[in-house]
Amino acid sequence: MQLEGIATSAYILIFKDTGMADQLIKEGYRHVYCLTDQKILPEYTQIKYYPYSLETHFPNNMFNVIVHKSLEDEPKDIGQFFLESYRIGMQSATIIATFGSTTKNLTIKDKPMEDRKFKKVNIVCNSLGLHEGIAEYSSNLKQRFEQDGIEVNLVKSLTQIDPKCQTIFEYEIGMAREVPEDANTIIEAHFTGYASMFIEEIAYRVKLAIESRSIRFILKETKRLMKLLYIHPEYLWNAILRSNPYTKEKLERCKLLVRHPFLASKSDITKYTLMPHIAYPKIEINQKQKDGQIRLGSFGFAVESKNFDKICNLAIRLNVSLVLLMSINQLTPKVSKMHLEYATEIQERYKKHKNIKIEIGYFTPEEILHELSNCSHIISAQNEAKGTSGSMRFVMRLNVPVISVANFQAMEAQVHQVKSLDLITKEYLEKTTEPTNLDDGYYYLIRVLEA
Repeated sequence: MQLEGIATSAYILIFKDTGMADQLIKEGYRHVYCLTDQKILPEYTQIKYYPYSLETHFPNNMFNVIVHKSLEDEPKDIGQFFLESYRIGMQSATIIATFGSTTKNLTIKDKPMEDRKFKKVNIVCNSLGLHEGIAEYSSNLKQRFEQDGIEVNLVKSLTQIDPKCQTIFEYEIGMAREVPEDANTIIEAHFTGYASMFIEEIAYRVKLAIESRSIRFILKETKRLMKLLYIHPEYLWNAILRSNPYTKEKLERCKLLVRHPFLASKSDITKYTLMPHIAYPKIEINQKQKDGQIRLGSFGFAVESKNFDKICNLAIRLNVSLVLLMSINQLTPKVSKMHLEYATEIQERYKKHKNIKIEIGYFTPEEILHELSNCSHIISAQNEAKGTSGSMRFVMRLNVPVISVANFQAMEAQVHQVKSLDLITKEYLEKTTEPTNLDDGYYYLIRVLEA
């Protein structure tokens, strides 16, 4: 099926026809969603697959194109979501609906900012003021709002909100007690399921230990995990908290926004709206001059799960330059100390390699983008983690390919994926030149605020 006159940047929803979804991706369409009755897994593909009997998982006015084979019978079996979307599309002319041979072209009109229902919002972030992922996300969200003329009250506690405007609550790991009681509060859930990240990390390390069949490696990993638990005793407590169904009930009582349905299914969450991670605001940087050479870049918090050593080894094997920025998380003194120890170890290990530049410390967004601005490719080797990656989205502002080991984060961020860094060759890098175009959760959030 050809979608003539429909821009490749359009948001397209397809019912069940996975073949059509695959064909549209091959034709260059970037935002293809497919509802399927097959089992939903975190597939590492550009197509976003979701459960067929969807009801509340998308904002109703999200899609530009809806594709269904027939409108002869009222499609009640596909849920309230479809009926609501079609009704809104017909009434407010915000959807182009294409159904088999029948096409209804409706003008897409977005509200100008002066006509928005809201002029101010509260953002509550418990870790505000720290050099930490969710705090940085909240600051960037504030900047996105302010660029559109929306006033933001960014605070650490619900006691500091302005009751006259809507509230966005950033839910982090282990915050069950802080979940608001007000059902009108919008909650952005930054979580990987009730099984906690610590358990995921243990499972990953046990797998490596079994594969290595080395007693020395097993003892080393046991010691490392015990140290991690000492640094983060809250991980064990979180595992207990997240087994409490009352947390689920509190989250579902509010307007819950989840990054991907797979994350919700891990926590038995059924009442939510899909909202991808926001794209970061554009900022002016002092960009370095590109010389056409292959130059790798990578950055992130200095934790072992980032596998920075594997990225350094890749640069050595290919004999290319690498710029590596290792940030120190300031969540607690113990966390900062652990990050600094790991970063110093990596820096010392590779100091003899002149093609590898490693910097350690706190970096502003402008500094990160400036240092990486002459890189031809950004590389990620993050362990398998059931969450979203703000780092991948952050670095997309450089407009260069982002390449990652295949995992859930890479799939969700729609970056280039390889099964292993060992498969990357110079020829592969020379052919991989297309930057990533991804969904921007900011516009989803705007629609939720206006609902």
